[in-house]
Amino acid sequence: MLKYYIIKQFGVLFVVYPIIIVGGGFSGLVLANGLTDNNIDFLLLERNDRVGKKLLATGNGRGNVTNKNIALENYHGADFSFPSFALKTYDNRHIEGFFDKKGIILTCEDDKVYPASLQANSLLDGLRLYIDEAKIKTNAYVSDITFDKAKKLFTVKTKDDIYYSRAVALCVGGMAGKAFGTDGSSYRLAEKFGHKVSKLYPALVQLVTEKGSVKGLKGVKQTVKATLTVGGKVIKTAVGDLLFTDNGLSGNTIFTLSSFSAGKTDCTINVEFVPQIDVEQIIKSLKNRRDSYPDLLGETLLSGLVHSRISSKICQEAGVAKLIYSKISDKQIEMLAKTLKNTCFKVVDTTGFDNAQVTNGGVLTKDVNPETMESKLVSGLYLCGEVLDVAGDCGGYNLQWAYSSANCVLGAIINGNR
Repeated sequence: MLKYYIIKQFGVLFVVYPIIIVGGGFSGLVLANGLTDNNIDFLLLERNDRVGKKLLATGNGRGNVTNKNIALENYHGADFSFPSFALKTYDNRHIEGFFDKKGIILTCEDDKVYPASLQANSLLDGLRLYIDEAKIKTNAYVSDITFDKAKKLFTVKTKDDIYYSRAVALCVGGMAGKAFGTDGSSYRLAEKFGHKVSKLYPALVQLVTEKGSVKGLKGVKQTVKATLTVGGKVIKTAVGDLLFTDNGLSGNTIFTLSSFSAGKTDCTINVEFVPQIDVEQIIKSLKNRRDSYPDLLGETLLSGLVHSRISSKICQEAGVAKLIYSKISDKQIEMLAKTLKNTCFKVVDTTGFDNAQVTNGGVLTKDVNPETMESKLVSGLYLCGEVLDVAGDCGGYNLQWAYSSANCVLGAIINGNR
């Protein structure tokens, strides 16, 4: 049991907490719950007016908390192996047990795991319910943290107050989602202790394509197989939803591929609109349709295989939209079938950090203990979640990382590392 104690500083009595958590996102709240369960005192400082704001937006508001299939290949960072211990020790079964204890049942949809209510606020309610509200300070933006090596004492300053602790956990998030308070400014709290931050890129984000390539398709959604190529080399393939926007591509497939395109140029997304059907089958079907309904207008030839607006656009670009079926040649049908199997979209940009779900990059992990998340540079300083150079794919992987890394910190505190 670790309890706070009182010190006298400049003639004034102050509380010294065993640990101060900076950030009330998912990792901070998981850590706070673990400390509560183990009767360890703490103080949580959150810059927003309430905790868990970003959590409410996860999984399109449904709370995609983890994935049935957790593997290192779903994570990105300079040190590929860094997340291994955390993910294996505190895996998806561990997170299920954590929420089960709090009366929150998790359910699966494909490989994605959600609360049974399919509402992210169920997760937040469960996390807040068991924390003493007196231990949470909102509207408490941390402006500075210093460490007295001789006294082994951290001083944490906000705009209005000064707090003291034996340990500090930076659960501050990254640079993605400025609306949630994660604007990247908190990286400096780690940098002032000597930690280096890698180049940062938006991830799980919409991609902007060449002008005109998606014209007329805004709002159209299709299940596809999408492949990212960089300089003509295949990098990653994803199967799932693709959503057209006014200036590019979105959807789960694109969010996944965006993590692999971060910082790279000459990127192309190759889309198979009908991945379940081979090109020969498509050609045969289109020829049968042409021969059965010779007087129909060409722009509808692909309808039934893809969304009508995709059909119209492909047929227009192939020059057959205004022809009747009987005037469309075998060669043109073969070209249309190949286009359905491989339509290329040149990527020119992303929609930026304000629209990204996570940050690709962060505090370099070479200076962090992978089993405890403790800084190798400053004893008692912990870093977990998105602030580190670990980013997961779309599908619950990032909340799993936040959970796993927070539990590494908890384990270190319980085991007396402080």
